[in-house]
Amino acid sequence: MPMPTYDELLELTVHALQDLGGKASNNEIEQRVIEHPSLSAEVVREPHGTTEQTPRFPAYVGAHVAVACGS
Repeated sequence: MPMPTYDELLELTVHALQDLGGKASNNEIEQRVIEHPSLSAEVVREPHGTTEQTPRFPAYVGAHVAVACGS
């Protein structure tokens, strides 16, 4: 499964925020997005970038959540 696009992550972020009652911390939103059934375990473990020091998928989600939520 390929890495979700920005638009797909934004959609997951909006749904997560709705599921959490419209207000949640970035960490709560990140966790809800990561747990979404459309994301495979392989995608969640996928390195983001080209080196092993690069943050993994949860950090990738966190960056998108922060942008989407204006943080």
